[in-house]
Amino acid sequence: MNKKTILLATLIVVPLIVLAAVMLDWNGAFNKWKVSDVASFDSPDGSFRLLYQQLGEAEFPFGKTEVRLTVTDRNGRKLDSIDTAIHDDGAMANAGNVKSVIWGPDAVSVILQASEMPDMEIVLHFDK
Repeated sequence: MNKKTILLATLIVVPLIVLAAVMLDWNGAFNKWKVSDVASFDSPDGSFRLLYQQLGEAEFPFGKTEVRLTVTDRNGRKLDSIDTAIHDDGAMANAGNVKSVIWGPDAVSVILQASEMPDMEIVLHFDK
């Protein structure tokens, strides 16, 4: 191959690779490791905490937002966790997505809500 062909191929291939990376990042493919705290809720006796976190960013343009619910003890030790998604027209997770938190003797029941999904109940267990 001559130098002009190599230069032309480079000028075409490199921008395509950059464009592909930008599009994947825009859709959240590279940012799932970014965990953002959204809200926390303490049990009435202060022994446990429920963390509501967003994983990455909402999918572009109007996709789901991946979230995590985690229950910890007072020392921060993880006792139970679940990853799920909310469907809220591409919006970021916010404390308003947590409709209710009900603490029981060995579990916490959480109702998540968003504009494009029915209310979703999630139960996380812990031992006292």
